[in-house]
Amino acid sequence: MALLSVKQFIEQTLKKFSVDPTHKQIFNIWQEQFKDKGDIFKIKGGDIVIEVNNSVLLQELTLKRQQIKEELNKHLKKNIIKKIRFILKRSNL
Repeated sequence: MALLSVKQFIEQTLKKFSVDPTHKQIFNIWQEQFKDKGDIFKIKGGDIVIEVNNSVLLQELTLKRQQIKEELNKHLKKNIIKKIRFILKRSNL
């Protein structure tokens, strides 16, 4: 069995579970533009929850929330994203 890239794995998983195409678009844009900032935890309607690794990044992104939302909507060419929330990743201790 060949190893898949993260992008290939995600694309296959999205196809398997028939994910809303808009959610797929949002995920792809996030991966291209902001993947180093955190991971999408949840998408529901126009709300997105992003998991981040530390409290410093949480604070930084919270302050840039509006700018990030505008950037995502610009790439989507629609005003789809209404709210972005950032949360800390849970530790696996």
